Amino acid sequence: MEKIKESLGERVSDWEARHGRRFYCAVEPRRAIEVARELMARHGLRFITGSGVDTRSCVELLYHFS
Repeated sequence: MEKIKESLGERVSDWEARHGRRFYCAVEPRRAIEVARELMARHGLRFITGSGVDTRSCVELLYHFS
């Protein structure tokens, strides 16, 4: 995970580890495609699915990679 955090740099924020191998981070909407492409091309991750959470203040889009 440290290699990914280092390569993505300031394009992502609010890193959080949950449940062992599950990690969360925040990405500005304008950078979502750029970050997803890097995760797949440079780090060999696969896009698995996307989901959304409707909160009182916004709608969170969650992109799941493996």
